Amino acid sequence: MSAAVRTPESVSSESCTYICIDDMLIFMRTTLNLDDQLMGELRRRAAETDRTMTEIIEEALREAFSRLAEPEEPRDFRWVTVRGRLSPGVNVADRDSLLDVMEGRR
Repeated sequence: MSAAVRTPESVSSESCTYICIDDMLIFMRTTLNLDDQLMGELRRRAAETDRTMTEIIEEALREAFSRLAEPEEPRDFRWVTVRGRLSPGVNVADRDSLLDVMEGRR
């Protein structure tokens, strides 16, 4: 008794995704819980662009991940030093009393 062989061509792209490893076909299915408004937008865009919801989600994830991988531009940063003095009764070595003064409790 031989088992039916499923190839990528025989599987609808809507039903699942596949990975081929050493001539072995592994099927993966994932469930996502999406906000109703987001799901409605996804369905609308899929219908308008004649693409599957999977294609749209994959594209959005790829774009999001590529943005995360891009290094940030260095920020221009300068230390600014100003002359000043402590307010009367402030002890910078006493964290609790310093916080009281900063929050106006003293």
